[in-house]
Amino acid sequence: MKGVLAWVKGHLVVVICAVIAVAALPVLLFVSNNMNVSLRESVEEEVSGMQRSLQQISVQYNVEPLDPTAPSEGFSATPNEATTTAVKAVIEAHDRDATRVLAAALARNSAGKEPMLEGLFPAPAPAETTAKRQAAARAWVDAHAALLRRVGAGGPVSEEDMRLLLEARSTQETERRLNSLGASQLPEEELREVRELLQSFRLERVRLRAGDVSFYATPDAFVGVEIPSSAELPSLEQIWDWQMRYWVHEDVVEAAARANTNPESGLVYQSSERPVKRLIEVRTNDWSYQQAAEDETQRDRRSSRGRGSSGDGGGGATRVGPLSGEIRPDFEASITGRAGWPYKANPLYDTRYVAVTAIVDGERIDRFIDAIEAENFMTVIDLDLTEASQIEGIARGFDYGAGSLLRVEMIIETLWLRDWISELAPDGVRERMGLPAREQASREGGEQ
Repeated sequence: MKGVLAWVKGHLVVVICAVIAVAALPVLLFVSNNMNVSLRESVEEEVSGMQRSLQQISVQYNVEPLDPTAPSEGFSATPNEATTTAVKAVIEAHDRDATRVLAAALARNSAGKEPMLEGLFPAPAPAETTAKRQAAARAWVDAHAALLRRVGAGGPVSEEDMRLLLEARSTQETERRLNSLGASQLPEEELREVRELLQSFRLERVRLRAGDVSFYATPDAFVGVEIPSSAELPSLEQIWDWQMRYWVHEDVVEAAARANTNPESGLVYQSSERPVKRLIEVRTNDWSYQQAAEDETQRDRRSSRGRGSSGDGGGGATRVGPLSGEIRPDFEASITGRAGWPYKANPLYDTRYVAVTAIVDGERIDRFIDAIEAENFMTVIDLDLTEASQIEGIARGFDYGAGSLLRVEMIIETLWLRDWISELAPDGVRERMGLPAREQASREGGEQ
């Protein structure tokens, strides 16, 4: 015991601190418990306040429609994971639908559209440039002839061939009759019968030829499709215009063939049942790039004045941005409201107009119009009708069959989606179209 007291005396400070610590423990526990309760209540109150604030927050959820002219669909709601996930799913579904629609449109617009010469667009290899440009004129003429052969179209029996056939048939019949009569020349009655026989023979040959073709058309129906008289090499821009005109002509010819084909059997109708009897003329005017740019600038100035703006006063092609909204209709350019380059550039499509003159069955002309609009993005925007003569047709070697005949003159608007056209267009044409240079477009595509 004396030893313990001695140690306590020697360590008095330590002992006093220990006693104070032990005595303070209950007090500290009491104070700590009160502080925890207060802190907990404070935190709970702060969390409750934040929850009340969050409940008062309203977020606007918007879903843009596939049709850019339609108003967006939306609603206000408190942000939560379930709503956000549901709206995201709708937006992603719209995006997938839009992608599928665009893919289908591109497939329809570009189906079967091959360049006239392989390796020609967007630019031939440097070593082949001269040879390709030399061959282009012949290729564009030959392509039209091959197109008509492909759909089974052709002309009537030529005058020279008919003359030779009639001469041979006349000689054969005359000799037969002379031998039968034992005479050196035929009497007038026999001569009259020979003439009637030759008329019947000619009509038979005309009708046989009508059955051999799907409709009448010859390469000279394509106005301006000829090898240039100039010995100067055509530019790539000129060759591209030939290519575009050929694609337009191709769709018109394919539409005529479609109209004359039974969709169930896949066979060409009998000549008397065909909606399209003859393509007389197909005219797609060539592009004058400078004139197109000047015309577009004038239209832009008029449009800018109408909006109260002075316009940019430029003299080149209009620069167009990405496709991200509505393409506003322009009824000055077309009754459909669709206006594309070179008339008025937009980021989705370009336009070409083709004038077609044809002989059609008046009771089946609707089939031809339907076939035109089913073939590609083509719309008949003007139509003039006059009567056509069956007798006059026969006299010229055309058998149009029975029924009402009409001569139709129509203007067709055609659309060409830039997404695939721009990949083939030469650099000079891209510049006129308001597109960035190919190197810049590649960089921008890589950054996306």
